[in-house]
Amino acid sequence: MRRALGIGLLVLLAVHPFLRPEGGWALLSTCDVAAFATAIGLLAGWHRWIAAAFVFQLVVGLPAMILGMLTTYQANISGIAVHVLPLVIGGVFVYRDGMPRWSAMIAWFMQVSTLVLAAAIAPPALNINLATVVWPPLARSFSLFQFQLVLTAAIGVALVLCELGVRALVLDRRERART
Repeated sequence: MRRALGIGLLVLLAVHPFLRPEGGWALLSTCDVAAFATAIGLLAGWHRWIAAAFVFQLVVGLPAMILGMLTTYQANISGIAVHVLPLVIGGVFVYRDGMPRWSAMIAWFMQVSTLVLAAAIAPPALNINLATVVWPPLARSFSLFQFQLVLTAAIGVALVLCELGVRALVLDRRERART
């Protein structure tokens, strides 16, 4: 089952660029990288990758997609699937196998890395990961540097809080099961 889910996510990621207006550049999106991390984690048995991707999709990916759909994101079936499927799959595995320490740090590093990479190589007009232009609703409030600094710090804090919360919930469930 784990292998089939991993292969399914890789197939989704292979088709996804053909269905997105960003084309292959969409794969630089942190959400797409998190989906890829979930797939590799499933195929290689690397639970920490699955957990890090889960935390990212829960804290950033899904909320960003929903907010984006209400503002600037052109949603399609593959875009929704890239955000939702790894979240659901990751949630099942984290519930079953626990939340490894440092998952939030790995997720945060993934976010920072893809932000820098997108800023360096993606066409600026695509604004992958909000790397080149401040999110339009906040454009009058922040410079690009300020926006990225605040966004990256807020994401880091939210990821750590989520990891701790999920770990507490999973441990609490396991302790109740033992009694």
